[in-house]
Amino acid sequence: LNHYLNNDISYKEKYQPYFEAGWKDKINQMLRADMETWLIDESLVRSDKLTMAHGLEQRVPFLDKDLVELAFRIPSKYKLNTQTQGKKILKDAVSDLLPDFVLEQKKRGFFSPASKWLRGDLKQMSHEILSSGYCDKTKDIFNWEEVRKILDNHIEHKEYALNTIWSLMTFQVWARNYL
Repeated sequence: LNHYLNNDISYKEKYQPYFEAGWKDKINQMLRADMETWLIDESLVRSDKLTMAHGLEQRVPFLDKDLVELAFRIPSKYKLNTQTQGKKILKDAVSDLLPDFVLEQKKRGFFSPASKWLRGDLKQMSHEILSSGYCDKTKDIFNWEEVRKILDNHIEHKEYALNTIWSLMTFQVWARNYL
């Protein structure tokens, strides 16, 4: 695991395959990269786990294959207006069905409060869990100096590393209880 933790894979390497096709429309090209990486690997996975944990079945009608293919054929100049307001086509399509106050709302995403917790109430516990002394069976697996650096940089807002930190913490707790 030391190798994977210390392996600095750049965003350029991760996203390079999405930018080799020579697309003429750079915005659609970036949307494709986002859809095939973050949306699949992060957003949809989290949403699915969250809804299923509460016995709900999530539906994503805007990810219908035919609709997505149609959306990628639309030039990006029609997707953004002059104020870079997103979802212009959708808003135009439903403008006679929804009141203005709904159409004019700012975009809001769902973000886990875990980052805030790590910087607050869970700060001391995260330092304890992410240390070589927490679990004897994992003390030689990780480079604890690097782990501490990742955690401290996250806490100090120098970089966002919630996924890495949370994965390491859950692994540590699991290892302590089950190995």
